Amino acid sequence: MVTFIVASASAQPPPSTPPSVAPVEASNAVINLSAAQATLLVGVTAALITLATTALVGRRESRRYRVEFATRQLNELYAPIKLLLAQDAVLANQLKGGSSDGKHLLEDVNSILADAGRLAIAKQIVAINRKISGVLESKSGLCSGPIPVSFSKFLGHYYMLDRAVSGEPFVPNAEFEYFPKQFEQDIDSGYESLRTGVVKGLGPWYRRR
Repeated sequence: MVTFIVASASAQPPPSTPPSVAPVEASNAVINLSAAQATLLVGVTAALITLATTALVGRRESRRYRVEFATRQLNELYAPIKLLLAQDAVLANQLKGGSSDGKHLLEDVNSILADAGRLAIAKQIVAINRKISGVLESKSGLCSGPIPVSFSKFLGHYYMLDRAVSGEPFVPNAEFEYFPKQFEQDIDSGYESLRTGVVKGLGPWYRRR
């Protein structure tokens, strides 16, 4: 009986060692690192989205400002003068009797002053030029780029014309004697350039109208 008991005792398996906690600690370390990376990724993504949104809004605001300013240039400077010049051209042609070879107003001022009908037309021309002069003097700051030389030449021509048609003495000046054709060209080119820019800035929905 003693021998059996000893043999049985020696046959029992050795007590198992308690499980190690090291793998659990390593697993926790991996989880903590992944959470930190996720937080960083979310923060970077949010920052990039904010930057992209800010840039997009900035571009839209810049485009809106350009369209609004170009519209103001058209409405307050170029379009009014363009309309007035069209009226001026009709009256100038009428004053010459429909002939392109007719004398310019300042060249024929004495004859015009003696003809009530032609003088009435000349006074209408002066009135239109006065309106153009008012626009130039108050709105030239809306020019696209530097103020063209033709603007000042037009004003010089108008001042001479006004005095001549009023029968007042004036000092002839060859530089201002004739209507400056470049003035009309500068107005037309500025108008077309701004109008094209406004249409592009408004987008394709406007161009399809």
